[in-house]
This record gives sequence, C-alpha cells and structure tokens, in this order.
Amino acid sequence: LCPALVHSVASASAVVLNTLSTQHCGQAGPGIARYALAATGNVSVFLIAGLCIAVFCPILVVLAVRDARRRRSVAAAPRAESSIRSGLSYLRSRGDLIIVFIAVGVGGILGPNLPTIATLIVVDELRLGPTDVGLANTLLACGTIVGVLVSNRLRADRPRPTVVAALLGGVSGIACALAPTFAVVCALLVPAGGVALLMVSQSSTYL
Repeated sequence: LCPALVHSVASASAVVLNTLSTQHCGQAGPGIARYALAATGNVSVFLIAGLCIAVFCPILVVLAVRDARRRRSVAAAPRAESSIRSGLSYLRSRGDLIIVFIAVGVGGILGPNLPTIATLIVVDELRLGPTDVGLANTLLACGTIVGVLVSNRLRADRPRPTVVAALLGGVSGIACALAPTFAVVCALLVPAGGVALLMVSQSSTYL
C-alpha cells in the first residue's frame, strides 16, 4: 500500500514506519488476545478480530478503483512474449539484487519470528513466567524503535546495510539462544529487534 498512498520522495520513511507498526502489532496482538480471551471468551474475540480486518476492505476497494481508473487513462503497452525469461535474465545481470534476496531469505527466517523465539527461550529454557515474557517482548519492541531511527539515517541505494543487518541478526539470535541468564537475554533482545527491523526496512526500500 505504501507506493499507492505515499509520494516517491517519502516512500523510504513510509516503508520504515509501516514495518515498525507491523512489528509492534505482531508483538502486542498475542498479549492482548490472551487477556481478551480470558475476559470475554472466544466468540467476542473473533468478532473483534473480524471487525478489525473488515476495516481494511473499504480501503482496498478504493485503491483498486483508483488504480483501475489510472490504468484506463494510460495507453496499454504491448505485452512482452517472454516476460518471465527477460525478468530472470535481468535478475542474473543484477548481482546486488541476488545478494539482497539471499540475505532477506536467510534473515527472514529469524526476524519475523523473534517474538516467538524470545517467548520460547524465556519459558522453555529459562523456566520463567508471563511477566518475564512481557518484559522480553517490550525490550524487543524498544529495539525495533532503535532500528527505525538507524534506518532513517542510512542510505537505501546499496545492499550493504541489508546484508550487514542480516548477519548481525543471525549473530544476535544465536547469542540469545546461548545466553545463560535472563538479564543477558534482555540485553541481547534490544539489538536483535533493531537489526531485524533494519533488515526488513532497508531491503524493502532498496527493492
């Protein structure tokens, strides 16, 4: 939705803010759902979730109608006969895109699943309770804010930030898994959240 709603000059900042909101909602959603299920029951929670999803339907309809009008106003270009083959040949000629795709593919295994991984480490490995899980996810969210601030300062026209963020994300994830105490895990979750959001925002802006 960002390219359709935001001018190209502000697209980088829009992608970063969109990634930040997605990460925070993904971390806050399970906690809110847990308390809502305990307070109101299953039916009410599913109704609320359905209403939240239904809010986006009019937005998508408006964007689809506007895009259709824009396409009708522009003359249709002749379709290439081998668009897939030409796309693959273009990708082979752009080594930087291949590097970014590999970095995102490897780093994406860890980044979006950091809240789940942090919860498993705290509960299964350290044998702690829900309060500690909430603290760990809060520190992870603080790290994503740091990642937003750093991402806005970096140039998005080169693949190096994405590759470095993916490598740092892997190192921080391994360090969290091997951390002996909860305090060390909390200290590592802040940079882990930061580099995860940095990788997603930089790769999205570059591509």
